[in-house]
Amino acid sequence: YFSNNNATIIPGTRLPGYGLVNLRYDWLQLFGSDLTLSFFAKNVANRGYYVGGLAQGSSLGVNAATVGTPRMYGMELHWDF
Repeated sequence: YFSNNNATIIPGTRLPGYGLVNLRYDWLQLFGSDLTLSFFAKNVANRGYYVGGLAQGSSLGVNAATVGTPRMYGMELHWDF
């Protein structure tokens, strides 16, 4: 629920549960140097989900839910000095 008044003055604020798969791999001290190379992937299955909402059902007559981020992947390069 994104409202503590779901069954009273603001109905319809229950969001479905979800599960995500996030991955990360860190290659520390790349070839013996001070560099670290990392690869990551978030929401690997590209599932649609909601992370919260704005309950304005009692005042505006509308509730709004916030959609979570879609699949995202990338890499990072980190240098220790």
